[in-house]
Amino acid sequence: MEPHAGCDIFKKNGAHGEEIFRRPHFLKHLHYFLYGPDLPPQVIEAFRQKVADIGFVTSSDIVPLGAFARQLTRANKLDASDPAEEFFKLALDCGLALHEARSIRDSVKTAR
Repeated sequence: MEPHAGCDIFKKNGAHGEEIFRRPHFLKHLHYFLYGPDLPPQVIEAFRQKVADIGFVTSSDIVPLGAFARQLTRANKLDASDPAEEFFKLALDCGLALHEARSIRDSVKTAR
């Protein structure tokens, strides 16, 4: 079985063929592809619902969405370093553009 072309970074780091699938960094990505963002289900549902309630997300929605993501982070006592990346993934899964997802991630990083 030949790995997907997106695995080129693993090849550059010396992994080839099926060995790529056993790399710790690959497993982290595989876990996301199988299970989605590593956030509690109630957090995922609340964020998805907020995005759905907005409908078409515009640039003026990003600051309030970021504040909502920070609020979810605090209310659920999530560690502010790891959830930022998971909210980034969740935002992309919800259809936000890359720069919008980055803004959400950056907002969550400021949660205390």
